[in-house]
Amino acid sequence: METSNVNGRQKRKLAYRSRHRLLSIDRDSKYLKDRVLSAIANSDDSTLPNHDDCNHWPWLPNKQCGSWYLPPHNNEFNGTISTETATTKTEVYFKSTDGHVGTYAISLKRLNLQLLELLHEYKGCFLVDSSVRKILPDSFSRTIPIWCCVMNRIILKYRKDLGLCKTDGDGDGD
Repeated sequence: METSNVNGRQKRKLAYRSRHRLLSIDRDSKYLKDRVLSAIANSDDSTLPNHDDCNHWPWLPNKQCGSWYLPPHNNEFNGTISTETATTKTEVYFKSTDGHVGTYAISLKRLNLQLLELLHEYKGCFLVDSSVRKILPDSFSRTIPIWCCVMNRIILKYRKDLGLCKTDGDGDGD
């Protein structure tokens, strides 16, 4: 008899945690855009983009968890891109293990080349991901900086090869 009481209590506790998690995701997704844009507009940080400049940027989910936080049918909000030939939903896939200590390589399975085209067109975007018990997901603190470094180095190499940039000897392209 005691075992069934413990199992019932564990089931209620688990159901409460699941319900709480879903309600939290729902609440966060409703206010995400307003909170981010408000934080940018009210910031004194000169390194942040101007509020008007980033107001038109698309919002892209990091595959799996990030899509929970974006409204499913709002094209302006969730990175759906329409062209003359097709409409495609853009999402990125930055996996946290790509940036773990000692793993400083970029995954050829997750190149996220669609992000380069989008960044070129819009001059920026918002990436959305989730994290449990951390301020930043590992993908934001490790994987994306590695990806940016690799992409910048590739672009610099091709710009040099095409004679589109001059270097002053320090390798940074300036």
